Amino acid sequence: MGAVFDGDRIRFTDYKIVCASVHPSGELSASRIRDADWSPGTMPEIRTHEGETLFLPVAQADRLRDFCQVNGIPQVRRPPVWQDLLEPYVDTDHNEEHRSRVAERLVRAGLDSAEVERIRARVGGMMVAFNAKVMDWAGLYHHDVLLAASGALVPAAHVTALGDPVEFYWWTMRIADRTP
Repeated sequence: MGAVFDGDRIRFTDYKIVCASVHPSGELSASRIRDADWSPGTMPEIRTHEGETLFLPVAQADRLRDFCQVNGIPQVRRPPVWQDLLEPYVDTDHNEEHRSRVAERLVRAGLDSAEVERIRARVGGMMVAFNAKVMDWAGLYHHDVLLAASGALVPAAHVTALGDPVEFYWWTMRIADRTP
């Protein structure tokens, strides 16, 4: 996965997320970009006016920042809703205080406990299988749930259980876009 920045366009190459508008390769004009986040220590994200989140390798964060500054695209750092939703599937046992903070952040993002349970029930089996392969103990993110749903490292039965791939893709986007 990577991208080539050219004036007011980004050309994506070898994009792994199957339902993405730029899979496996595609072009995105600056006019389609609502905002982006290139904060240190996170996977850079681009958000389109259509509500799609696209990801770039960490090594391209500075290129994304430069592209956005030249093209007048604002940096917006959203809370890590998917990281909080996927927290039970990380290979780390968190204490009650940590779990309470996660629950509070999810409530601030507009997700009550019943909705959190429904979301986790939908992706849980897939994320357990995914993390059994990647053995992540620090955090799983929106990109990870999409990569898993694309069939990477996950038995086909887990992907099939998600339902329509396009509906699932956009469902994750709507959840990621929920902010306090």
